[in-house]
Amino acid sequence: MITTPYPQTYKEYAWSIARKRYAQEGENSLEDIAARIAMAAMHYIEDHYDIHDVDAYAQKYGMKDYKDLVKRLQSYIANRQYLPGGRILAGMISERVLKELEEAGKPIRRVTLLNCYVARQPEDSLEDILEVGKEIATTYKRGGGIGITLNKLRPSGAPVHNAARTSTGVPSWAELYSAITGEVGQEARRGALMLQLSARHPDVINFINMKSEPNTNTNGMMVLLGAMMPKYVHKYIKKALIQTQVRFANISVQVPNDLIRAAEQDKDWKLEFTSEEAGVHIENVVKARDLLMLLAEKARTSAEPGIFYIDNAKELTPANAMNPIIGTNPCGEIPGGEYTSCNLGSINVAAFSDGDWNELKRLVAVAMLFHNIVIDYNLDRHPLKEQSEIAAIERRVGLGIMGLADFFILRKKKYGDVSEIRQLMQQIATSAILASSNIRQLNIAKSEAIDDNLKDILESEYFQGEEFDSIREYVEKNGIANSSWLTIAPTGSTSILAGASSGLEPVFFFEGGERYVDYLKKYIKFEHPVYSWIKENDMLNEYKDVLPTNHDIDPQTRLDAQATLQHYVDQSISSTFNLPAGTSTDTIYNLIIKGWYSGLKGLTFYVEGSRAAVIRTSSDEASSDIDELIEYLDGLSDKDRHKDVINAKKFFIVRKDDNYPEVTLYNPNPKKQIEQKGKRYAFNHNGNTIYISIF
Repeated sequence: MITTPYPQTYKEYAWSIARKRYAQEGENSLEDIAARIAMAAMHYIEDHYDIHDVDAYAQKYGMKDYKDLVKRLQSYIANRQYLPGGRILAGMISERVLKELEEAGKPIRRVTLLNCYVARQPEDSLEDILEVGKEIATTYKRGGGIGITLNKLRPSGAPVHNAARTSTGVPSWAELYSAITGEVGQEARRGALMLQLSARHPDVINFINMKSEPNTNTNGMMVLLGAMMPKYVHKYIKKALIQTQVRFANISVQVPNDLIRAAEQDKDWKLEFTSEEAGVHIENVVKARDLLMLLAEKARTSAEPGIFYIDNAKELTPANAMNPIIGTNPCGEIPGGEYTSCNLGSINVAAFSDGDWNELKRLVAVAMLFHNIVIDYNLDRHPLKEQSEIAAIERRVGLGIMGLADFFILRKKKYGDVSEIRQLMQQIATSAILASSNIRQLNIAKSEAIDDNLKDILESEYFQGEEFDSIREYVEKNGIANSSWLTIAPTGSTSILAGASSGLEPVFFFEGGERYVDYLKKYIKFEHPVYSWIKENDMLNEYKDVLPTNHDIDPQTRLDAQATLQHYVDQSISSTFNLPAGTSTDTIYNLIIKGWYSGLKGLTFYVEGSRAAVIRTSSDEASSDIDELIEYLDGLSDKDRHKDVINAKKFFIVRKDDNYPEVTLYNPNPKKQIEQKGKRYAFNHNGNTIYISIF
């Protein structure tokens, strides 16, 4: 095991993020955070577990006792070889310390340590739709994100027995849940929301279009603005207004096996909704291929919706036997049933590029015990009692990876080398499952529901591969403490803190790039840490053949890498296919088909230029549309420009100054301009909120 490169300038940048998101008062380094978490784990073991059982567990992996195990946990975090999820990093503190603070009369923040949840599906009634809205608001208030499936809601135009006469459909309720997400604040972030709808639902086409085509509100605003604004700028205003639709949610369509098969055979596809209680039955017929092509087209032009292969998820996720899967968490890496939660942590696999598999197994064992501690520690911290109940039943762990691209580089292998992935993931997957079995065998943690469903868990399709032959009998004999073990989360901020490539993603840029830091509201120039180390040691020639960026990796290689990882990951993978500008809809359509055949559970696409970039090069240029708009604006007098910008409550515009990529946003006061790089800005003017978006 190695300590991966961490240049000082990058360390300062990473800590600027960690200080805002994860550090508690008085903490000035990752080492301080690691010490706090280790103390919390130590005290929890001493106060709640049988120490002799934990000692026995530690000794199975060559550690002296539980204190040695906790010391290793602290070292792994401090040296960036493993990092828990962001909520754990930010919120875990010794219960003894919390008690002392409470007795001293100091305020205690009660937040969940788990990043996200799957909500229950709202029933088809106004009362329950609003009740679920209350539940998600409560979850946001305590720090969690939410994934919601909307399949039970009647489609647009369906009869209702109230003053409205007909339903406004799924998109209107999606807008409600999005608005709740935008309104309930969380420190250094807002809540995260995933909205999903089945490809069988009659509103699926409206759902697919709802973030890229004008809705009723946008059309109404355009009528108002049409009388106020020059026709030349209408298309820009319309584009910006569309960006406000369901703006606080990501969306995905649940694609069943039958839709893929029907599309391949160019068959019809039935969209159907039935509510016997309400006496509603609606069905329509579309071409299956046309529906998938629409999904591909929207993914190409606006990066949404994503794809959730729901039948693959049900068939290949052992935890489906515990709590039937209805959707995912906000980023898609956790397919779950109602009230399922995300208990996340990530191994920086670049640290094991030296092939020290014994130390990797030990790290996995330490991490699995730690995440079981997190489950128990957090039981009274969930926002909802139902979330706590399901967490105790399922005992899900979501141990994942980051630094995969760095792993390939340091081993001098090309990105996506399938044999390398298999070797790495075989170690991680079998170690995680065996560790969970050892935890159960020693009675450190258990769930009677898991014991009762063990046969079904082991008979899931996930366990049928020969790679699990060596451990299946052991688990059958000794039981298992958790219903889920592995996932691959996005690891955005945690991978920055670790100085590692994100999740399984290729490196986007090695140097000369800028990363947008949301809370700083600006782009930060950076060099990738492993690349900096290679360059500083004059080894560029030695590594030149294994330094591809995302642009150099063909989609099939990228797909094969994710499919190979998914074979070992019992939950799912959150990852985005970053595709070059000019990628065709047909290419994305074919990737959707191939992804299903490859056993993936989800896919998300981003085609360069379809959205404002989070990472960009210094050579990026403004679009021709923006150049045209700037030319128009520069021809206006200050008085006219002022009038054009403020004649509506919500108006969006952008100009480029002489030192682009600096961006000047127009302020309603033309005498004062606001320097701002980023996707979105909001300010008040005469009691109205004015939103400005770069597009």
